[in-house]
Amino acid sequence: MAKGKLWQPSGFPTFTQSLFLPESAPKQNSGQEGTIGFGSRSWGSSAPNEELKKMLETSQGLWWVALSDKAKAPTQAYGQAAGYDLYAAGEQKIPAGERAIVYRDIQVSPPPGSYLRIASWSGLASKAVDVAASVIDPDFRDNVGILLASNGTEPYQIQTGDCVAHMLCERIWPAKLEQWEQLLGTGRGVRGFGSSDAPDSNN
Repeated sequence: MAKGKLWQPSGFPTFTQSLFLPESAPKQNSGQEGTIGFGSRSWGSSAPNEELKKMLETSQGLWWVALSDKAKAPTQAYGQAAGYDLYAAGEQKIPAGERAIVYRDIQVSPPPGSYLRIASWSGLASKAVDVAASVIDPDFRDNVGILLASNGTEPYQIQTGDCVAHMLCERIWPAKLEQWEQLLGTGRGVRGFGSSDAPDSNN
C-alpha cells in the first residue's frame, strides 16, 4: 500500500471505517455554494486516485471523511438502530414555510451496490421540520447537504451539532427498464389515493 495517512480529526468516533487517504489522493473542495450536491454530479476537481478507488469498490464498509473541524461523525443512537444520526456542521435558520440546505461537512461512500437514503428525524418532524430530498447516489463525492423543509408557522433555528436527519444504507436493485403496451391486471387495479379506507371504491 502506498504511503499515506488515516485522515480523521482527533476525538472523532469511528463510523464503520474512516477513510485511508494515500498522499497522492486528490483534495476535495470544502463545499462552497455551486459545487455541492443538488444538481452536481462530479467528484470535484479531479478523478479519484486508482488505489483509493479500488479500496472503495471492494470494501463493504460505509466510509466517511470529515471536511472541517465542525464535522461530527454519524452515530447510531442504539445498537439495533436502522440508520445513523446526522449532525449539522453550522447554524442555519429555516423560515416558516420555506426550505434550507444544512451541510454536514462530511463526504460519504456506501458499499458497492448500495445508496444512502436520508430520512426525517423524529425530533425535528415533531416540530414540523422534515427532510425534503432523500437520496445520496453512490457516486456522489462532495459535502453532504440535507434539504430541510419547515412546515410550521414559526421559523426554526438549527444549531451547530444538532441532529437533523437519519442516514440509511440500502441496496440498489439494478432493474432494466422495458416498455410494454399494457401491464398484467391485478385485484387492486386503478384504486389509488384513499382506496384502502374504502375497499369497494374505485377512487
